[in-house]
Amino acid sequence: MNAPDNPKTRYSELFDQTVAHSIDPDLCVAMGAAIQGGLITGDSVGQILLDVTAHSLGLKTVDIVDPETGDADYFSTIIRRNTRIPVSRAEAYRTLDDGQDGVEVEVFQGESDSCSENTLVGSFFYPLKPAPANSQVIVEFAYDREGLVRICVDQKGYDNRKEVTLDIRKRKVEDGPADEMTGTPVNYLAGKAMRFAADERLDIRMRTEIRRITAEYEAAIRSGEDENRVDDLEDQLLEAIDKAEEELEAGEEEEASQKGRRKISADGPLLGLAAAHGRRGHGFRKCAKPPGSLECRDCAGLGE
Repeated sequence: MNAPDNPKTRYSELFDQTVAHSIDPDLCVAMGAAIQGGLITGDSVGQILLDVTAHSLGLKTVDIVDPETGDADYFSTIIRRNTRIPVSRAEAYRTLDDGQDGVEVEVFQGESDSCSENTLVGSFFYPLKPAPANSQVIVEFAYDREGLVRICVDQKGYDNRKEVTLDIRKRKVEDGPADEMTGTPVNYLAGKAMRFAADERLDIRMRTEIRRITAEYEAAIRSGEDENRVDDLEDQLLEAIDKAEEELEAGEEEEASQKGRRKISADGPLLGLAAAHGRRGHGFRKCAKPPGSLECRDCAGLGE
């Protein structure tokens, strides 16, 4: 007669780990509940429960490129895994080209040095003011217990600062503080603008501009500003919406014409991508000096 199966043996085989017989799972649950209850009531429990980051958070930079595609693929860590939260960390980066007009800031989470092996959790376009190559840009992450990361990008010496809020759980980026561009719009026009701002078919710079104007427009209405100011912002918003509609219509026409072609020339798209990579791309490199350093040889030197 065969001996009955031992549940612990089956668990070990199922999870490929040895069962720790000295640990009572019921006792662990009971102790955890007791500690949490003590914290809620304000009792001294002799134990502290800490929230930590589940994954490292950082940016994609061009310090390393994918040998097959030639695209940027380096994961530059800003907040490391198991860091106690809330936490704020900053890193210094530098631009690639003279007169670089902006950069697509892509935020990843994971533990690999390669972004292709990590998870993209959000991205946004950061416009740069005209500056020489190797200009310093500071990127700061502030991670709270609600899973929100407030990202601040600052082009040092050029009065160019942008703040966005990234919801890690929803993988969604909103311009400005967490309470902006959310909730019920003040009127139909603002609601329509919000829908365009969320349409990923539009260029990221156009979406950013619509968000900016909409936020100013709603703030002016809510604060009771002068009617001339409200009318001026409304005109700007209508113009931005018209441009967005034109861009979407042009995209639909182009898509329809593409379907009717038997052969597509590669010259245009390849040149376009090359130009975009050189001007916008993932145009950051990690800076050798810490944020706020007065002397940074990498930033003061010539581009590589």
